[in-house]
Amino acid sequence: MLGGGQLVSAASAPTHLIGFMCFDDLHHHLAQCYFRVVLHLVDEVGDGIGHSWCCAA
Repeated sequence: MLGGGQLVSAASAPTHLIGFMCFDDLHHHLAQCYFRVVLHLVDEVGDGIGHSWCCAA
């Protein structure tokens, strides 16, 4: 079972992937919205690795 923080961190991975797919399809504004959601998710649980992972993309 995943705890609350782990569940939020796990939800950030597919959200990041969707953002990257939007970026790859030249939908930059939509990709930026998804990347912001990812940053809010990882900041909510204090996931420093997830934050670095999102900013590195």
